[in-house]
Amino acid sequence: MADWRQQAACRGLDTAIFFPESRKRSDQEAAQRVCRSCPVRRNCLSNALRDGEKRGIWGGTTENDRRQMASVGQGSETFLGDPRSPVSPSA
Repeated sequence: MADWRQQAACRGLDTAIFFPESRKRSDQEAAQRVCRSCPVRRNCLSNALRDGEKRGIWGGTTENDRRQMASVGQGSETFLGDPRSPVSPSA
């Protein structure tokens, strides 16, 4: 398979929406809407967890979501649920 980034729903969009200045949930929602419909969301989140991404929205998750996942040793499969169905991250 080609690089997963080539299939990302965010490809070609302004990256600023994925790096909101505030951490308010309302400021992060635009990016999360894009991620919910993304066919490579799981790849994106796995990549962010592996690389320790500290900033931005990756695979529909916020910085806080990923920090919580790391603190309990939770992987993207557990967080996203069944790989066949797109699931929103828990609030």
